[in-house]
Amino acid sequence: MSENNSSPILKDKYFRLAWLLLIFPIYKLIEGIIVHNTTNVIIYAGSAAGLLIILIVTSIIYTKAIKKRAQF
Repeated sequence: MSENNSSPILKDKYFRLAWLLLIFPIYKLIEGIIVHNTTNVIIYAGSAAGLLIILIVTSIIYTKAIKKRAQF
């Protein structure tokens, strides 16, 4: 019964993809700190921040789209 009550967004493939996009730059940043030198860490941090900004904007648009869809 609790399976049916869970939010449909959690089952949505785009939502899962968004989480993968969030996890990837964090993984790259950790890899950069452990494996590579500080120059690469700065590059990884920059790309992670860029991807994070894209993800935040995408999630805001996606949330608004879901709210509009729920109204109908």
